[in-house]
Amino acid sequence: MALMKCKECGTDVAKSAKTCPKCGAPVPKGVGTGCLTVIVGVLIFGGVMKALSGQSASTTVVANVAAPATATPAAAPPSDPLQAKLPELLSVYKDNELQGDTRFKGQWLQTTGVISDVTRDAFNAAHLKLGTGALYENPMLDCLLVEKDRAKAAQLHKGDKATVVGKVTGMVIMSVVVSDCEIR
Repeated sequence: MALMKCKECGTDVAKSAKTCPKCGAPVPKGVGTGCLTVIVGVLIFGGVMKALSGQSASTTVVANVAAPATATPAAAPPSDPLQAKLPELLSVYKDNELQGDTRFKGQWLQTTGVISDVTRDAFNAAHLKLGTGALYENPMLDCLLVEKDRAKAAQLHKGDKATVVGKVTGMVIMSVVVSDCEIR
């Protein structure tokens, strides 16, 4: 049985007690493991969303949990983005993620691929997943769409071809993430 000192009289009191048996003072309850689990879960989720969106974890948590959702303006792609063949980009990342980052991370690129999914994440951001059309593909391109292209994405279907322009932010789990994507 775990004991703690009563804050009022200093008597040893069981942590599970509601009041001190000597003076009747309430026994304070600390942060339980359930609360800690939730806090750790939120921090991990914020880190994953950071990787997907290219924002810092604290910005993601504050912007999406504490403050009302406001759309941040996406950076405009350059007029001459890097033209990349999707099979080559995915192959480089699959073979060597560090080499993929060296060649593509931070670069604005334009590429065309086959749509494998049109979805949204936990923060309601629209995603377009592109691949080569192979049945089981790993990795895939996960395009975080700009808000203005959400309506365009709603008109697309699995198996359609799509051309996107966006900024490569790197690989997360089984996807090469591209932020600020526009559908061309």
